[in-house]
Amino acid sequence: FFFQAEDGIRDHCVTGVQTCALPILHARAKATYGWFNLDPVTLPTEILPWEAQSVADVTRECFRDPRLAAIMAGQAALYGVPARDAPFGLHAIVTDHFLQGAWTIAGGGDRLAKVLVQRLRELGGELHLGARVNRIEVEDGRAVAVHTADERFPADLVFADIHPRHVLDMLPAGAVRPAYATRVREARPGNAHLGMYLRVDGDLSVLGNRNLYRFNSWDQDVTDQPATPDGVPFYYLTAPGVRTPAPVPGGDRVVLGLVFVDYEIFRASLEDGVRGPRYRDLKARLGDAAVKTVLADHPGWTVVDQEFSTPLTTERFNGSPRGAAYGHYHSVAQMGRYRLPAVTRVRGLVQVGQSVSFPGICGAMMSAYVAVGEMSGVAGMMRELRDA
Repeated sequence: FFFQAEDGIRDHCVTGVQTCALPILHARAKATYGWFNLDPVTLPTEILPWEAQSVADVTRECFRDPRLAAIMAGQAALYGVPARDAPFGLHAIVTDHFLQGAWTIAGGGDRLAKVLVQRLRELGGELHLGARVNRIEVEDGRAVAVHTADERFPADLVFADIHPRHVLDMLPAGAVRPAYATRVREARPGNAHLGMYLRVDGDLSVLGNRNLYRFNSWDQDVTDQPATPDGVPFYYLTAPGVRTPAPVPGGDRVVLGLVFVDYEIFRASLEDGVRGPRYRDLKARLGDAAVKTVLADHPGWTVVDQEFSTPLTTERFNGSPRGAAYGHYHSVAQMGRYRLPAVTRVRGLVQVGQSVSFPGICGAMMSAYVAVGEMSGVAGMMRELRDA
């Protein structure tokens, strides 16, 4: 359908021109990410050129048709960074991750959590729920313990799976350099979202083993256009129960989705810091607008139950600044040489999670590799994973 772009597609498919970030066309970008490929030889610095250009810059160079460029940049919407800001190296990894399949876990995400907890306990570990850490104890430049409101937990290593801003708040004054502290506090958080949790009567096979992205235009920067009660420029849908071999009862009728929203309008809706009628009304109107847009595209569906979460929900439950869905704003200006580091000046403290890696499950996975490598050595860990 894109005959005018035929030369560009053929040339880049054949030659793997370095300037194009799209993983299906350019394996070279993916090959530089050693953590992703379980390759201990490739140096982390090799990713830097691939994160120095935006997806929009690359697609403009590769393709003349803006519609084709928009299609190739489409996955950027999922991690909430418009194509003009998204590093094409990051986009290559995220896109490759999804092109391998919209995989799910038999039994859902809850099953994964239970397996991890079971293994933790088998190894002698303890899980403390509802125990908020409020301080990381540092002695002679090394993290030696974490503190909750009423207990101290000594530690040889501390792994912080929270946004680096909150790590700073837990450290004693002077534990990190002032320049690093300023950089963390001034880093832009990612975009916020409204989560949709729907129970649907109707044929969900259109979702099947896939994720659905819906754009109302060919604009690559649609994620910078938040939804309002009057319009929803983008939504994402998935139905994990349709593709899992053993869904929970009723799970095969569940549709999950998100739309991008403005954090500030939810913050402004609070009444003396409390979620009152104004907040609930805003949440309902935005939720109804999102559902209305979904049903316009899927007239055979009937929503029989619906729930929504807002940026304030995200902010409350995982501490993400401004309710950012992916914590950090993963842009050219904040990735590559400028990404927040996993290891700081504080010895024995390792930061993990999407704010120091990539967004989503893929990013959390690779940050876990960094953490385990810190304990057991990178080469041995990767060898064990490749042989598994």
